Amino acid sequence: MGFKKKNENSIILCKKIQIYPTKEQIADIERDSFLCKLLYNTYLAQRKEYYTCYNKNMKMSEQRSQIKLLRKQNTDYAKVYAKHLHAVCMDLA
Repeated sequence: MGFKKKNENSIILCKKIQIYPTKEQIADIERDSFLCKLLYNTYLAQRKEYYTCYNKNMKMSEQRSQIKLLRKQNTDYAKVYAKHLHAVCMDLA
């Protein structure tokens, strides 16, 4: 069932659907969620430490540049879409 915008000839803006992921897909989603949470907390701690040392905020671009290196070094992060990891940085900005 979708939501309809008034006065627009019944245009569907979004549609809610039920998904049925396999056990493997559920494990992948949970892994990605855990790694994004871990990255968020790590980057937040990094920003706090940077601020206490230099009394200025860390730029998002500095942390985003670390993602490529992180994905090369850690095979778990290599499995997560880069867009998701970049979104974590954007959430902190």
